[in-house]
Formats: sequence, C-alpha cells, structure tokens
Amino acid sequence: MGEARTSFGDLLETRKNNFDFLRVALATLVLVSHAKLSVATVADDVATAGPLAVKFLGGGRMALNWFFVISGFLIARSWLQSRSTWDYTKKRLLRIYPGFFVAMLVCVFVFGPLGGARMATYWTDPQTWSFFSPLIFGPLGTLPQVFEKPGVPYETNTPLWSIRFELFCYALVILFGYLGALKNRVFTLAAFVLATAVFTLHAYRIPSAWHISLPWFDQIDDLPRLISFFLSGTVFYLYREKIPYSDALGLLSAVGFVVAYKFFPTIGIPIFGTYLLFYIAFNRRLRLYDFGKRGDISYGLYLYGFPIQQLLVYHFGDTLRQISPAIAGRVVIVVLNLALTILVALASWHFVEKPFLKMKKKSPAREGETSAIADVEPTKPVVGGAQ
Repeated sequence: MGEARTSFGDLLETRKNNFDFLRVALATLVLVSHAKLSVATVADDVATAGPLAVKFLGGGRMALNWFFVISGFLIARSWLQSRSTWDYTKKRLLRIYPGFFVAMLVCVFVFGPLGGARMATYWTDPQTWSFFSPLIFGPLGTLPQVFEKPGVPYETNTPLWSIRFELFCYALVILFGYLGALKNRVFTLAAFVLATAVFTLHAYRIPSAWHISLPWFDQIDDLPRLISFFLSGTVFYLYREKIPYSDALGLLSAVGFVVAYKFFPTIGIPIFGTYLLFYIAFNRRLRLYDFGKRGDISYGLYLYGFPIQQLLVYHFGDTLRQISPAIAGRVVIVVLNLALTILVALASWHFVEKPFLKMKKKSPAREGETSAIADVEPTKPVVGGAQ
C-alpha cells in the first residue's frame, strides 16, 4: 500500500507553521509598496497605474488580499472554537482594539506635532479629534496641517482603512455561524463563488457602480475583493481535511498564480493564490516555526509603518529626492522606515498588545470541534497583521 496522503488538516495539528513569518513578510510588502507613494510624485503613480490585475492585485494590494485569506482561515477556526458569540467577539476586540487605539493616540499626540501641525490651532480644531472616529466605525480622516508640504501626501495613516473591512468580515463570520454555514461547508463554498463572481463583475463590468458611500465604509470599492479573499481562506479551513498538501500542487498553484495574474486574475488568484499561500505557511522545508518567538511585530508594522514613513519624507524628503526619486530614495526610505518601525512594533507588542491578550481565557471548543492549537490560535491580527 502507498503512503497515506497528508492533508492540510494533518499539518494543522502538528503545531508547526510559518504564519508568523508570513505575516511579517506581508506587512513588510505593504510597507515597501507605500514608499513609492511618499517619495515619488502623484504623476508617477498615475502613469504606472497599469492593467486591471495591478489595480486590484498588485504589490501591497496582493499582500492585503493574502492577509484576508489568512484571516478567513483562522477567524473561522476562532468562531468554531469559541464557546459563545461573546467569547468570539471578546477575543477579536482584545486583539484589534488596544493596539489600534494606542496607534491613534500616537498619531494625534506624537506624529501630529512632529509632522508640522500648527500648535496654536491644532488642539482646538475639530478635525484633530474626529481622527478618532474609526474607533467607532467612522470614516478614516487626516490630521489638520499634518504632513502638509509639497511632495508629501496629505495623509496621516492611510493603511488603517482596511480595519473596517476586517471587522465587517468578523461580523460576517458571526452571521455564517448563526446560519450554520460554517458547519455546512457547501454553503460557505457557494458564498465564496458568489463573492468571487461579484468581485469579477465589479472589476470588469461595473466599477463605477461601486463608487458610492455608506456610513461605515465611505467607498465600498474594495468590499467584493476582500470578501472574496476572506472566504477563500474560510473555505480552505473548512475543507482542510480534504485538501492534500503536495509539492506538485504547490508548483501547479505557483504556475497557476502567474498565469491567472495575466489572464483571469479575479477568479484564478483567489484559488491558486490561496493554495500557494498555505503551501508556504505549512512548508516543512522553511521551518520558520519560531519566527515570532520574541514578539509578533506584524500588527505594529501595519499600524506604524505609514506615519513613520511620512515623518521621514516630511523632514528628509527633499534630500532623498536629490539622491534619486526613482530607486535610491525609496530604498533609503524603506530601510530607515523598516528599522524604526520594527522598534516601535516591538514596543507595541510587549507593552500594549501582549498584555491585553493575557486577558483572554482559553475556551472549550464548540461541540464537534477540535481543541485549540496554540501556534495558530488566532490572536494576531491579520490585516497588515490583523487576524
């Protein structure tokens, strides 16, 4: 008889995975993708806007897509292993909000004054305090007069826009849980197919129809895409015992990813890209199991990378542009930004995020589910690190 086939469900039970490494790698990719925004000109960005695949799936966008895939995988697991809706919600809030709230405070009280705010009016300007509105699901704004300088984007912490979409997906999991969809995986698979169809229709047919505002989202352009990738991770988790782990399938998914990126990105990337991502996550040759042993910095990279980059460009941007606006200036920005942000992210983990995670208590799994596995317990945000 031949050797028994290894499934992703089998690998999940081994407690050995590369999720910590993947989160940091993806957060770094987001950080690198933003360097062009700050160092290059707006004209450069418009000129290189590129085809549909680039607009929806290029660079930092693909990193965010994969964050949502990981989130869909682990958050479905979190729901199935939580003893109640409140238990699930508490775990999600304790992971997202402490770091998020402190980052907003740092933006207002540190980055604002250092970023050129006019102190005579800064503290009395309503725009300063409305910056906190995303904490209660309001729109993401900018701080008044902060980073207001030619050549510097007038933005404070743009990447935080995706937190609302992450929270929306958390709520979607609750809805699916009450409908029984997470125990009837065919229903979730159908939802993924529908979400991917809407994403495709949005990308190819009616992009202008999505440029509408909602109280929670401002614009919902990104909603079809992110739901599609989130549900791809959820489906992968629900079918984990049926999906084989195979080097041949890993190679096929890599080839499929490249081909899909060129010819049918909205359909192929959520499928081939998802398998490729989890192939890397559970790859036994990488053995990056202890990558986050000294601290999970992925969420901190996401929370602080952009405003630190803005500070660097605000104070040293002219000098960097003289070096070279195309390549060298961006390399310097990325290296300096990454070094500084890693330090801040470590502080965020040890002094903010980790203490709040200790408030969580291990919960018995829902009836019929396996027990939690520490190494992949969803305690680390996946959006830019937000899980």
